[in-house]
Amino acid sequence: MKRCRNNESRIIRYYKLLALSSQLSAFCIALLALLILSWIFYPEHSSSGPYIDDSAHGNSEYGVKRNATGFPSDYARGLCAHCHEQHASIGGAEPAPNSPAGPDLYLLFKDLWVAPIQSNVFCFGCHKGGTGDCNVGTASCQSDWKRTNYSYSYWKGGDTALICPNSIYESFQFVQNDGASQSNCGSTAGSSHLLQDIRVLLRNKWGFSGTASQVDPCSGCHNPHKAKREFPCSRPTEHTDIYAWNVWGDDVSERMNSYTPTYWAPKKVGGGYEPDGTFTQNGSNTPDYVSLCTDCHNSTRVISSTRLGRDLYRINWGAGGDFHGTRPRNDGAGDRSGDDEWGDLLAPYKVGNVYQYTNYTLSCTDCHEPHGSPNEFLLRKTVNGTSPDIINPNGRWYYWCNTCHDIDITYPAPIHIGIDTTSDCFMAEGCHRHCDGTNCPIEGTLM
Repeated sequence: MKRCRNNESRIIRYYKLLALSSQLSAFCIALLALLILSWIFYPEHSSSGPYIDDSAHGNSEYGVKRNATGFPSDYARGLCAHCHEQHASIGGAEPAPNSPAGPDLYLLFKDLWVAPIQSNVFCFGCHKGGTGDCNVGTASCQSDWKRTNYSYSYWKGGDTALICPNSIYESFQFVQNDGASQSNCGSTAGSSHLLQDIRVLLRNKWGFSGTASQVDPCSGCHNPHKAKREFPCSRPTEHTDIYAWNVWGDDVSERMNSYTPTYWAPKKVGGGYEPDGTFTQNGSNTPDYVSLCTDCHNSTRVISSTRLGRDLYRINWGAGGDFHGTRPRNDGAGDRSGDDEWGDLLAPYKVGNVYQYTNYTLSCTDCHEPHGSPNEFLLRKTVNGTSPDIINPNGRWYYWCNTCHDIDITYPAPIHIGIDTTSDCFMAEGCHRHCDGTNCPIEGTLM
């Protein structure tokens, strides 16, 4: 009897150990699955890291929240699953929109991009006007917007009348896939960054894939997991180290006053100065967009433009290059901008008879929109607190340039004979363009 009880006790202990072992195995499998999902959701870290803590997409108040047939409506805002589908399916099927072959690259809910790329990039799935079920018509997959993606001239320039374009998607629709302009926001001569050219430029550079279908042109300037509302950009050259590929401009060392001591902010519509309407003018509140843009647009990199049918003019923002950059100049010493010469500067660069600096350095966004514009060459519609008409064949550049320059077309100077208010300062017989430091004998910008 005693032996039977001992055997029974050993059997019970064995099954208890077996049950405990099974529980431990199940726990280990669950933990491993969690780690794998963490790696999928947060490829640079195995924790939530900057996505939940800092990024606009992961923000619990205004972050991503997909609205689509078949997608759970109770998923909390900011969750990774609003863009990525853990198993390429939810409830056993991949919710539309989906690619016919599925699952999609990077477990995205739709293709990274399809032709024509200018209007069919993954990011446009949410960043386009309107809300609603994104399976229906052209509605955005984002359930609602806490802030409309108007232009830089609207948000930083203060011109709240500029409600077109009203989305990132629309900002890129000033041109067709072949680069030709198309009617948009009342303009037939607008311009946008051409996404297929950006894709070509990024291939095999800075850690981007060499396979065209795996290159997201938006990621040239944005890290989708770290982008912030006020600091949305990341430098493409820093993409080489994906773990250190951070936003650009949020650190005080990444502001315009760190790039140069001669930056002076332009006026903002409604008062104050860009970007926030305060009276800070030294660029300590403006991201260093020069360093961002010159990662690509510099004096050495050759960029082929489908739109222009030629290579872009190369830009040198250093001391040996463009006069809108850090090239030294002295008023009244041949730079054509002194009193009684061919043109002068306007406020805030000159107040009364006083220049704040003998040399000014501009930020790229003082004059250009980052995505697209009703004007040529991505030129802003509102500049230095002034809103000239859309650049067109009648008054093409004259009024736009006069938002910062007081161009005297009546002064009897040989250089400006024949110039009038319908003149084009850049195109055709125009003289001025950005300079790469060569062949720029006058103003640093003479063609």
